Amino acid sequence: RVFRQELARDTDTSGPRVVESWHPGNLAYAAMRSPDVAGRWLAEVRRASDACALVVHLTESRETLAARQHEPGPASFFHEVGEEALEWSRRLGLRVLVLDSAVLDPDALLLAVLDGLHERNR
Repeated sequence: RVFRQELARDTDTSGPRVVESWHPGNLAYAAMRSPDVAGRWLAEVRRASDACALVVHLTESRETLAARQHEPGPASFFHEVGEEALEWSRRLGLRVLVLDSAVLDPDALLLAVLDGLHERNR
């Protein structure tokens, strides 16, 4: 359902957008939980992935992730999903900006994202 909804949104948009997780995160989660689901959607996700996209990948230490966790389940699973999402971004050929959310405060994160968007448009 998630793949179907996000792919429909991607083909129906006419302007820039900010999307949490997006296809790399969905592929990472699906590949770890249901590899055949990820495999069934991979070709369509590849076609829909915008080569102009800037994927902002937020990293954090396992300790920071555990302290911020609000979902049930082991923090290590969500950390692994995040790391795998970064790899999916690269496999899809997307531009990636990696930022450490444990080191940068929200204002610094925003400035880094704006700089990354500005750089992308050069």
